[in-house]
Amino acid sequence: MVSTVTCQEQGTPRSERWSPPFLVSSEDLSFLEARSSQEQIEIERISSMEIRVAGRKYCGRIRLPSGRWLQIQSKVPPARIMDWLVYSRTIPSLESWIDAPMLDVGTDAATALAALFLHELSILTNFHLRPGYCVVSQVRRAFRGRLVERKLARESRQLPALPCAFRDRTMSTVQNCVLARALDACWRLGVQNALRDESRCQLERLNAQWAGIERTLSSVHHALTVAVACPPVGYRNALQLARMLMVGAGFDLAGGDGGDSFLVSMAGIFERALRRMAAQWARRNGWASMSSSARTRFWDDAPRKRSFIADVMVQHPSHERIILDAKYKCGYGHESREDCFQMCAYLLAFKARTALLVYPTGMGNPRTLLQSDLVPSGATILSMELPMAKGPAECEAQMRQIMNQVADDHVLGEGSMHATLQRIS
Repeated sequence: MVSTVTCQEQGTPRSERWSPPFLVSSEDLSFLEARSSQEQIEIERISSMEIRVAGRKYCGRIRLPSGRWLQIQSKVPPARIMDWLVYSRTIPSLESWIDAPMLDVGTDAATALAALFLHELSILTNFHLRPGYCVVSQVRRAFRGRLVERKLARESRQLPALPCAFRDRTMSTVQNCVLARALDACWRLGVQNALRDESRCQLERLNAQWAGIERTLSSVHHALTVAVACPPVGYRNALQLARMLMVGAGFDLAGGDGGDSFLVSMAGIFERALRRMAAQWARRNGWASMSSSARTRFWDDAPRKRSFIADVMVQHPSHERIILDAKYKCGYGHESREDCFQMCAYLLAFKARTALLVYPTGMGNPRTLLQSDLVPSGATILSMELPMAKGPAECEAQMRQIMNQVADDHVLGEGSMHATLQRIS
């Protein structure tokens, strides 16, 4: 039986995107069908128990009930995925880790992130690891702190021992518990065999050093929020990487442990990165990047309270607006009717003149999809590409060139949009 099944995410050629056919157990099939209903993968049935799978807008690893792994590879190289994770502020800057010889981002994203986390956790353990205060509840014969009256009423049979609550120093702080859980997730992700020798040694050493840290958390998501919001000195980078491993890894509903899967939402990363690129362009050119509330409109069927949100919107002091919508798929040149209608709705709802569909698949020149008097000053819908596989710097340069020309057409009135596109090309 093949231990790892490999497929590609949405946007790669069909022949490469789908995995080879493989046999599955009934448990694996039910599990994969559940993932398909969550739009994480696609399934194609070949026979009753033989299938093949393909990714959608996620890349990463998924552990099947049988113990096999499903590996979803991205059309973006792994090293570039790390660049985009940093650029979208999903993980800390990589500058402080560049010189570490054991960091190899040439493998999949899960392995690269695990290596970065182990490197940062090793530094934390050597220089910053510390205990903290937390509330401890114990049944004690020597009274300390305050009496827990409700617990006393339920457990009065234990008198003269009293249930007490008090603050005490412990190594099992929320931050340390989160880091210990992320360390366990590295094992459960099964990346140890893909790590370099130095990182494998770090993993084994850290596992022994952190063995005494409590792993129990009443709410993992709440603990992650608290830990990352208020990190002790020296903890910030490790906690941000731990959050990525834990949230990306998901949670086992029975045991609550991360590591059964690790999925990175490439569509989410592209959208956040596009928002940052547009905001940087807006600041340099005197425009304003609009907040989420300003980018939200509600339909008038009040009982259902349905809304739609533009991914990115920038506004000139003259109140001219440009809307951008991130489309993480291979639609450039074959834009769907639904996407075009969506842009028309945005133009009407936000009283904008220009909307752009933005794809991550290359450096093609912008295409005009519609020029109309949809709004009094005229409306234009464009389609453009950014070379996501080449990294943030290339995308910023391409974005800056196109946005400068579109803004000139908006504010300076340097001719028709057709002439603008001629200048760009």
